[in-house]
Amino acid sequence: MRMDADGGYSPFMLLLPRPTYALALIGVLALSLIATPLEARADNSLGAGLVVPSDGSTALGVLGTLSLSSVPVVPIRPQLSGAYVTGNGGRFAVAAEVVGGLKGTSVGGGIGLGKLSQRSDAQTGPLLDVFLVQHVAPLTSLQIRYYAGTGSRVGSALFAGVSFSL
Repeated sequence: MRMDADGGYSPFMLLLPRPTYALALIGVLALSLIATPLEARADNSLGAGLVVPSDGSTALGVLGTLSLSSVPVVPIRPQLSGAYVTGNGGRFAVAAEVVGGLKGTSVGGGIGLGKLSQRSDAQTGPLLDVFLVQHVAPLTSLQIRYYAGTGSRVGSALFAGVSFSL
């Protein structure tokens, strides 16, 4: 297992060497564009769920998304998202994302900034996120998101929860 520049370990470091971070972020966006060809739903939402950061603790989190306008003939749309993790340290993530999907299921990914680590020397830094949203009832969705920070000082986290369209 390799150490990152901060002397810690990151799940993201297991996947990619440091020079390819930028390529990975671009790749997530490209895959989101390619893999979601049928539907893009406009959806502003607010939700809550369980967050499991890379430090192993468990906390509650809140999540909001804001859809931006899209061209009707293009089956994807941009959106902004923000997540806040309760507990110590003011952990958060904000991202610009692209999303699309198939009949009730949406997938996407994006790039952003966040601080998800509880380390005493935690810092805000770049991250990428990928997510899957399953619409289960009118105005109600279940979603799972993974935020991958670029170092152990930024941290990574898995979010699973329910969101409600506004």
